This record gives sequence, structure tokens and C-alpha cells, in this order.
Amino acid sequence: MHINENRWPNLSLLLFSLLLGLYLFFHNPSLSAAFESSDSNIEWYAVFSKNIFHPTTSYIAESILLPFFAKLIGASASTASYRVLCALITISILPLLAAASHRFFNSTSKAFIFVVLFGVSFTYLANYRFGFPDPLTIALLCFTALQRRPLALFLGALLAGLSHFSMSLISLSALSLLVITLPTLTKDTKLKTLKAVWLGLLVSRLLLALWFYLFEYKLTSRVDVVLDGGLTLFINHHKQSLSAFWLTPGLIFLLSYFLKLFFFIS
Repeated sequence: MHINENRWPNLSLLLFSLLLGLYLFFHNPSLSAAFESSDSNIEWYAVFSKNIFHPTTSYIAESILLPFFAKLIGASASTASYRVLCALITISILPLLAAASHRFFNSTSKAFIFVVLFGVSFTYLANYRFGFPDPLTIALLCFTALQRRPLALFLGALLAGLSHFSMSLISLSALSLLVITLPTLTKDTKLKTLKAVWLGLLVSRLLLALWFYLFEYKLTSRVDVVLDGGLTLFINHHKQSLSAFWLTPGLIFLLSYFLKLFFFIS
């Protein structure tokens, strides 16, 4: 059987993405403080992972995938082991992105460029909030965006929804708009893609609802907080700091985004 070698990322691409991921991970100025053990430095997701099968009212329980996985493999046994798991997931974002982008583009050079642009511009990789489920959600959403097969799209959306439903809802809505407006896709391909993505998201929400019911979770979700706060919530954040509000994604990310936008529409 003939194997298309371009389907497999080469070693140099994976090594480069790993080294870049390690550099960005250790570049975070708050990393040392995140690993300090004290009564005031509580890792709330680690606490939640220990009690994931018990009733709770905490809004963070909307994100069950990382705490459940930590419980499943025993990483919830201690705060230190939970933090190690979070570190491994954060460092693995770029290698996973390199593998997925290589398969998507079927080109090592394009995958290199993609990883460099993403690594340099996505400021969260060097300024992450340690212990949160965001890195796992980011990895799953990136995986989903770089898939073509309906089953992979469905599974990616499903797991992303279980990791952080609110973030996935917004991200996959944006992805859907991109798919709809892509002129290179046929109508049939667009429909299959949208069905797979939204079915995955719907199933994730149903599984979350079932989990909340079985273990008696009584939550106010992040979406509820935004809906209850309305525009006032965003206006207050805007007034507190104009630069922080508008430059949350990072200045380099916004500049690279608009440069790529102008490149493709020109």
C-alpha cells in the first residue's frame, strides 16, 4: 500500500513547534508564582476535579472535561500533579497545531508559516492563566478548525463544548460564518461541515445537562452572567481600561490579523 508521506508531519516541524511551545511556556512571568503552594494560592479547578462527582454551584463546573480527565488519570490527587497536567497540555498546543495544520495544508512549509504566525501573534501562549481549562479548549478548537472530515469535526466540537461550552459556542459560531462565506467550498461541503460542527456542540450541551442533572449541579453559566449583565457589563469593563478592553487579544495578534485580512481581500 502506498502511503502519502505528506500526510505525516516531519520531525523538524514537530521539534520546532515543541521548542517554540516550551519557550513561550517558560516565558510567562507569572509561572513561578503559579506553582507556589500557599493557603492563598488555591487552584480552584484542581479542587473541583477532586469533587467533580459531587453537587456544586460554582460556575467553573460548566467546564468538566479537564477536571474529569484529571480525575480519571489520577492528576487530581494533588495540586502539584494537576498543575503538571495543565503544563503538559499548554506545551502541547503548538505541536498538536503543527500536526493538524500539516495534514490540513498538506505542506510542511505552509505548516511552518502557520505555526510561526500563530505562536508569535497569539499572546495567550506566553501569558496564559495557569490551571484553567483554556489551553485544552484552545487545542480542541484549533483541531476542529483544521478538519475536513465530518466525524473529526463532530468529535472536535463535542469535546470543545465539554471543555468550555461558552467559549466554544462563540468560536464555532465564528467558524460557521467563515465556512458559509468561503467561495472554495461547495454547498454540499458547507452543509456537511455545519451539520457536523453544530451536532457536536448540541450533543456536548445535552451531555452537560445530563451531567448537571445526575450530580445535582446548580450553576449560573458564563452565558447567564453576560445575559444578566447586558451591555452594562461590557461598558463598565470598557471604562475601567480602554487599552485592556480593546487589546485583549494582543496588539501583535490584531496587527497580524488585519494584515492577513488586507492581504486576502486585496
